[in-house]
Amino acid sequence: MQDELATLFSVPTLSIIIPTHKRSAILRRCLSHIERQTVNDDIEVIVVSDGHDDETETMMQEETFSVPVEFFEIEKSQQGKARNEGLKHAKGTYCLFTGDDFLLQPDACEWHLYVHNQMRESVAVLGFS
Repeated sequence: MQDELATLFSVPTLSIIIPTHKRSAILRRCLSHIERQTVNDDIEVIVVSDGHDDETETMMQEETFSVPVEFFEIEKSQQGKARNEGLKHAKGTYCLFTGDDFLLQPDACEWHLYVHNQMRESVAVLGFS
């Protein structure tokens, strides 16, 4: 029971926010790479569909993930709005904005957190794409 409560109330260190629009196949690959992160116990994922998409909605309802994944839709607007809406749901200390077509290396989130922890002030971490 205590382990269940600890999991229920644990706060992720990193919130990964992914805007998407009608790209369920590549989104699934993106999420598969996130599941392989070396720090996957410290992350949550927020997927924001920028406009309704039946395929993405079905995939998100039917799939199970080894990391916490929250999915919701907004009215079709733009990636910036989708990112901002995702940020409103983020619980992590840090955020990582990524695209639905980014296939992260297994240590990408670990390095992202490492850089944040090495800095003594607020920073934005930019990577290669």
